[in-house]
Parts: sequence; structure tokens; C-alpha cells
Amino acid sequence: MNIRKETIQERQNEELMLKIQYVARAKYNSAEKQGNIAWVMCFASAATVFIPSSLPEMYLIMAPILCDVLALTASIGQNSLVKTAANYREYFDACVFDINDTPNKTYENDIKEYCMNHSRECDIQTNNTGLDTPPGVRNWYDLTEVGPNDNAVFECQKQNAWWDEKLSKKRVALLALFIIIASVVLVVLWPIIKDTNGVTRVIFSSAMIIKAIERLKAEYEYEVISHKIEGAIGNMSVGLSEENVLDLQKWINEKRHCNVVGMDILHKKLARSLSKTYQTISK
Repeated sequence: MNIRKETIQERQNEELMLKIQYVARAKYNSAEKQGNIAWVMCFASAATVFIPSSLPEMYLIMAPILCDVLALTASIGQNSLVKTAANYREYFDACVFDINDTPNKTYENDIKEYCMNHSRECDIQTNNTGLDTPPGVRNWYDLTEVGPNDNAVFECQKQNAWWDEKLSKKRVALLALFIIIASVVLVVLWPIIKDTNGVTRVIFSSAMIIKAIERLKAEYEYEVISHKIEGAIGNMSVGLSEENVLDLQKWINEKRHCNVVGMDILHKKLARSLSKTYQTISK
């Protein structure tokens, strides 16, 4: 598989392809919001342990249940949005890299409808590149420095992995900071929490415990696949074949389905500088 870079550059900037990338980004951003709502509801559920016992018993029972239901609903919504966004990104690459030339009319109709309902944001995203403010989806793959003897698809895959690595490091750093802050808050509140019944503490914090386990599992799966992609790219730099390129694409697609979403605020802040950095190291 060795499609000319000019073909990829042209295909990725076709109207439908740009809209696919815009909607995929919008879905990932919505998934991030749903995930944040789930965490807020989990913390709110745990915080109901501080509700005064003098209140009616119904309030004491219903408050954590309501928070848990809202957290579960948001988590289900996040999972669904991640799956949809990943499917769109996979379809984009399949079309641009000529992996699959069979149109998916269901995807295309859904994407066109979404873009009609969000036309202003769609226009901005599909006209802007990563160097613009806000960063858009035009010129998704930067193939400026790809030579005639290079495998353009493989170069796109390496670029995908490079961006993921840079943004993931920032995301993990912020996640670590959040854990530290949460731990400090727990220590401060422990004198109050320890006076509550042990069973009560577990029940009231069950949603947060489940959510934390779910997140750790997703992060682990994400890291495992990331290492496999990194190893595959290293091996392919020595010996490249069409089969290897297709196998690598499968790992990339699987990674996109991991329930680990980036932070939109980080992408908006770093997109321009990372785009310039990639252009520099590619020369």
C-alpha cells in the first residue's frame, strides 16, 4: 500500500472527509463532557455522606441514588460517543488511505445531518488547519516533507502516533495533579469521614470507586496498545510491507475505541505549537 501523498492530501480535504473529521472531533469532545459529568456526580454521591442526619430519611437515601443514576447515564453516554467518534475516524482513514472504497451511507447521512445542525462551527472547523485559532481539521495529515520514495500512509500513521503521545503526556500530567488534589482533600476531610459507619462510607463512595476502576482499566488498555503501536512503528522503519501497514492501522483503530478521551482545552492550547514542532522535526 503506497498511495501518493498528493492523493492523500487531496482526499483528506474533500468536503465529506472534512466533515467526518469535524463530527468525530465534536463527538470526542462531547464524550469528554459526559465523562466529566460522570465524575462530578460520583463525587456528589460520595459527598452526600455529609448530609445532616436530621433531614428526612428519604433525602438520605435518594440523594446518593440519584447521583449514581446520573453518573451511570453519563458514563453510558460517554461510551457511546467514543464508539461513534472512533468509527468515524476509522472510516476517514479507510477512505483516504484507500483501505475500503465502499461508502457507508449511514455514516455519511448522519454526518451531513449533524453538520447542517451545527453549520457555523462546522464551517470554522473545516476551513481552519491546526495552525489556526481555533485549530481545525483541514490538512489533517501534514505530508509537506514526505518524499516520493516514502510510504505516505505509514508517514500518516507515524504522525498519528506522535500527536497521541504528545497530548497523552500532558493529559496524564493533569490527571496526576487531579489525583494529588483529591488526595489532599481526602486527608483534610478524613477526621469527619472516619466518624461515619464503614459500610456507609463504602456505599456512598461506591460509584466513585467503580468509576476509578473503570478509568484505570481504560488507561491500562490505552497504554498497552500505545506500546504495541510504538513497537510496530519501530519494526516497520526497518522492514515495511502492506501487511504491516494494515496491521498497524488495526491497532490505531483499536486505540481510538479505548474509553480514554483527550482534553479539548489542551488540544486548543497546544495544536499550533505542536503543528509547528512536527513541521520542524519532519524536515
